[in-house]
Amino acid sequence: MTRTANIIDEIVSQQVNLGVAKSRVEAEQELAASLVERELDRKIAKGKQDIKDGNFTPVNEQTTAEFVVQLSKKLIPQK
Repeated sequence: MTRTANIIDEIVSQQVNLGVAKSRVEAEQELAASLVERELDRKIAKGKQDIKDGNFTPVNEQTTAEFVVQLSKKLIPQK
């Protein structure tokens, strides 16, 4: 096991031993959910900062149409 895997295994064991989680699966699910939540919080904070710094594209009819054109070029093979 890697060092990170060992640390995660120890955290999971502690959660079960302390009664915080009923099983290892539950502890692992809680840990995974916490990590996902932290990543989302970071992305939201970055997005808010980008808006404050003026680093964004306004959403309007023109920018939406341009986005759809670019997206369709990526998703639909050109002949």
